[in-house]
Amino acid sequence: MLGDLHSFWGVAVIAIDGVVGVTALVHALLKRTWSRPVTWLVGFALAASGLQVLLGVVLYAGGERPGSTHLFYGVLMAFSLGVAYIYRAELAKRPELRWGLLLLFMMGLAVRATLTYGA
Repeated sequence: MLGDLHSFWGVAVIAIDGVVGVTALVHALLKRTWSRPVTWLVGFALAASGLQVLLGVVLYAGGERPGSTHLFYGVLMAFSLGVAYIYRAELAKRPELRWGLLLLFMMGLAVRATLTYGA
């Protein structure tokens, strides 16, 4: 059951990170000011990614072995969340561009993790 939730939420994270990342980049391209709704969307996308990593950790602790490549991309996702937290002041300098690129990068990690399950 938890594995099914992890699989479903993995696809949801791909969609959420992609949509919010593109939204932030559109704000950057149109030179719009960073708004509170976009801040909430970025926060939601980061929380969704964090929940996905947490579900993976719980599954791994419970004995699930998804393969080393899948695990590698999950660790990169966790590392990316940590780097985003540490460098949040730097990301705030051009938030629409930097957060958008980070979320698209994390979407790519989620896609690779999904495609490498069992490998």
